Amino acid sequence: IHVYTMGISAASAILREALSLGADRAFLLSDRAFAGADTLATAYTLHLAIEKTQTEGHNYDLVLCGRMAIDGDTAQIGPELAEHLNLAHISDVNDIVQVNTEQIIVKRQQDHEEQIIAASYPLLLTIDKDINQPRLPSLDGVLLAYNKEIENWNALDLQADLNRCGLKGSPTRVVKVEVPLRENNCQFLLGSAQEIAVQLNALSRKVLDKSTIGLGLSDNENLPSLKNLLIKGQVIKLKEHDLEESELSQLENQFWVLGQIVEENKIHPVTYELLAKAKNLAKFQEIEELENSKGLNNLLDRGRVAEDQASKNKAYEQNNFENSFKEQEDTLITELRPRTKVGLILPNRVETEEVLAKALASGADFIFNVEGNPNNVFDSNCDFLERLVKIYSPRIILTGATDWGRSIAPRLAARLKTGLTADCTELSIVDNLLRQTRPAFGGNMLATIICSNHKPQMASVRPGIYKNLLGEQIQEERPEVISPEKEEVKNYKKYIIDCLPGEKHNETLKLLSRRALDRGQDLQTAR
Repeated sequence: IHVYTMGISAASAILREALSLGADRAFLLSDRAFAGADTLATAYTLHLAIEKTQTEGHNYDLVLCGRMAIDGDTAQIGPELAEHLNLAHISDVNDIVQVNTEQIIVKRQQDHEEQIIAASYPLLLTIDKDINQPRLPSLDGVLLAYNKEIENWNALDLQADLNRCGLKGSPTRVVKVEVPLRENNCQFLLGSAQEIAVQLNALSRKVLDKSTIGLGLSDNENLPSLKNLLIKGQVIKLKEHDLEESELSQLENQFWVLGQIVEENKIHPVTYELLAKAKNLAKFQEIEELENSKGLNNLLDRGRVAEDQASKNKAYEQNNFENSFKEQEDTLITELRPRTKVGLILPNRVETEEVLAKALASGADFIFNVEGNPNNVFDSNCDFLERLVKIYSPRIILTGATDWGRSIAPRLAARLKTGLTADCTELSIVDNLLRQTRPAFGGNMLATIICSNHKPQMASVRPGIYKNLLGEQIQEERPEVISPEKEEVKNYKKYIIDCLPGEKHNETLKLLSRRALDRGQDLQTAR
């Protein structure tokens, strides 16, 4: 068992603890050149250390990583390390069912679905912290650990490319850190359990009324037909191993959304949300380019000159004023022509026309409908995605920060050697760059990140942040409005009910306890 960590000399303490728990060797990767590394640069350094021990004759069967760090919360190191090592990976493992010399069987929770997966070696797993409770080291283990040497390796020992290490090798850069403004909007619900239920009923209706925007299309009957939406090139069917170049490859700006298929012919709701946001970003991109365009500036300059002439010469005719603009008309039309297109990439082909029509109505200008392998849980079709990116050169790629998105996006970013910002809560276009804002340091701060020198710019976005253009509910099921006469509550997943302690709240607490018990759930307490 080998244990690796990258950090300053103080990080040796955790390595010493690992040795006391039974590890055979411990390696500290420490060098000034490693400082300031983002996830891509960190994964690169770690993979060099693992490969170095391989050259010494220590071949590995399993590489284990934590699911995510408690400060960064990106969940990117594991998949990116797997890509560097050219290994299959399984993320978010919460139980190891069986291990033998041929394979390992693990269990994981993926987007509300429990999966049991068998895989052969070598393999990388990212492990959920709740998989077990670490035992305390024995006294003999502690004494043995302090007699073992922690091996220190620097950039020279690893023969690292310094351009890929630390801050220098990090595609992403933090440009702003701020404390989020906290707005307390707490409303106390007082009264009996029945009275509180009535108040919750009113609040639920208010929340649902505010959550519908856009076109107001909420069912397939109101969706535009695929025939009406479909123009030449909008839905392009591709085969995973036979990608063809189309006229779309000539577009200067493409914003892509990686669509997640949750079951056969069904797309995850976050995909529609991201299409709406990508459409919004594309408009801002057009406006920014228009403001910086030479043709428009010339037109405005000539207009100002014509206005000055008109103000000085009362006999100046209006048609002369209009003709001064006419000369720049062709240039203006060229500048105003939309150049940014939003594309939806479906890794596993969707055959249902209603679903494709919904995606087009949600903001997609074109869809790559790829015939892939829906059971490919390891590299999530990164091979064809890499080839697709090289053909079409998108500027921005967005994906949902779901379990699937957290697995595929880091792996794809590592393969493309570009930056990825995880769990974004806000996206904007400034100076032709995607500004990505996400919680940092356990959610106590907000960090704004850019990827200025690498393309494509990639980000994963938390579900529920944006609304889709069809005005549908973000959640897959509408929460049931509570009725005082009904004991059973279903789909109660978008609300937090806080029950304050006290004698007069016992009736409410009993009601909540009974309903939680009926649903097989527990009541939670604050720290």
